Amino acid sequence: MKTVVVKVGVSAMQSEERIEQAAQYIEALKEQGNRVVVVASGMAKEKSTLLAPIAKWTANALQREQAMLMATSSQIAASSLAVALQARGHASTALTAQQAGVKTDAKYQHARITAIQTTKIETLLAQGSIVTIAGRQGVANGELTYLGDGGSATLAVALAHYLQATHVIVLAKDSIYTADQAIIPRAQRMAEISFDEMLEFAHLGANLLHPRSVELAKKYNVKIFIQALTEQHGTWVKGEKDMEKEMIVRGVAYEADIVRLTVGYDSNQEVSLASLFTTLAKHHINVDIIVQATMHQAAQTVSFSIEKTQFAEALKVLEDNKQQLGFTFADFEIGLAKVSIIGSAMASNPGVAASMFDRLRKEKIAVKMVSTSEIKVSVVVPQEDMVRAAQALHDEYHL
Repeated sequence: MKTVVVKVGVSAMQSEERIEQAAQYIEALKEQGNRVVVVASGMAKEKSTLLAPIAKWTANALQREQAMLMATSSQIAASSLAVALQARGHASTALTAQQAGVKTDAKYQHARITAIQTTKIETLLAQGSIVTIAGRQGVANGELTYLGDGGSATLAVALAHYLQATHVIVLAKDSIYTADQAIIPRAQRMAEISFDEMLEFAHLGANLLHPRSVELAKKYNVKIFIQALTEQHGTWVKGEKDMEKEMIVRGVAYEADIVRLTVGYDSNQEVSLASLFTTLAKHHINVDIIVQATMHQAAQTVSFSIEKTQFAEALKVLEDNKQQLGFTFADFEIGLAKVSIIGSAMASNPGVAASMFDRLRKEKIAVKMVSTSEIKVSVVVPQEDMVRAAQALHDEYHL
């Protein structure tokens, strides 16, 4: 008998009607002869609801207590789904992380899965029960841990690996499209996408799958089918085999609120990229695109992009470490955005970047920074031109 793991997102737990729809979907899988394990992310508005009673104290709360509080949301969701399935006449058992054997490292928040002891899950499946599991919980040394962002999808992939499931189904707000339909209504649903392409989409702001879950799926070759609860069609996330090869560029992604920071040096001897980015990393500043300019008889500069939310902290870190890092000035530019084209076939098709730059030139959109990989080209542009750039590139590559 085949095993299927279903990850139910928060969007499917927003109302009694949505929970009933999720239960009906799971019921159909069971009636098709599958063993079904459900991973529940949590309930809607969990942070505002759970943290409201202690809001004025949370800044000083111990991570252990915050983790225990936040982890309860997925426990409520797992129990709610089990009750809904029981009401439909199915045996269903809800499990906490400890009961499900989910082991993590000792971090109370943003814990990482280290192993899953599936004995209890296997016993319940053998008895014909649909097992629902709290998706953001783990256990380390007898203590409850919180898996954090992307935790439930990552747990679903890990369970699929341990249980040798055929695939993971992710019930989300929507499947994967060639671009955000909010700005490009003509964007098309993708029937399938590679792990590498999905990783790029996830890192570039597509919130349907967290990068950590895709990384784990790629490592263990666990196929993922992502779809909206109310739609029949979806997108397969899987390896390169049988992938569509005729489209060089598969999609366009964008990210707003980018800041470019530039530090300048009087001479090459004072430039130490290792010291600069090690210092930023120690303060958890996430650096994206990096450009170094080295010219004779001119100031040497290093520019890098960060998210707007880290701007103030990054400036403080630079100022506090200015003497140690050896730079003479720091400058910045706000009001920027990043627009990217993605496609695994780009690696074997030269000229893609050139056509991208040419189209942006024709649109009179200034390119501030550029970053490339085998399957992605990203440009930093003025934020006021972000939507127009995304629309133009979507049109350029006939998506």
